[in-house]
Amino acid sequence: MLYLILALVWLVCGVGILAYQAASGDQHLSLHLAGATFSSGWLMLVLSAYNLLRWWTRRPSPPLRSNSPLAARRQRARRAEEPSEPDPNFNFTDDPPPRD
Repeated sequence: MLYLILALVWLVCGVGILAYQAASGDQHLSLHLAGATFSSGWLMLVLSAYNLLRWWTRRPSPPLRSNSPLAARRQRARRAEEPSEPDPNFNFTDDPPPRD
């Protein structure tokens, strides 16, 4: 959720700076790199897209449908891994262990 909020903040700031520079012609908020000049609003739009991408990739994936082939394969693999009889080493009942 934080990434979505940050994306919105960067988007509002970037659009605001681009709109201000387009309306006033003021270039005080521009960046100068390697002889090129570009608006800092574009950098903010890039940061907004980056945070939106981070939010999108960290969303929980939807649950698998039970009738999908992948879900059926996983169920078969789980059944194959289940032990046929319980391990006596993991018997945590109150009964004392049998004596030989």
